[in-house]
Amino acid sequence: MCHGILVFMEKYSAIDKVVGKISEKEKDEIIRTQSEIFNDQIFAKLRNKEREKTPEELKMITLANQVTNRIRQQYHLGDFDIPAKNIHIVK
Repeated sequence: MCHGILVFMEKYSAIDKVVGKISEKEKDEIIRTQSEIFNDQIFAKLRNKEREKTPEELKMITLANQVTNRIRQQYHLGDFDIPAKNIHIVK
């Protein structure tokens, strides 16, 4: 919850739904802005510092997504996989 706004997250989207006492226009703006941030994960400051993920690290990311999705299912929430491209490993 942020500033009295409850945000639900769904797969490959920063947020899926915004609830609270704000206008539909404000809700749409929150969803649009957060989706842009989520999908545009190019960090100039990390350039030349980030390294390629090893096969083992990619497996760990997959495992972490599986475990967190099982927990989310217990609360009747949909899966939310964090894409490997959105996880940054620096030297």
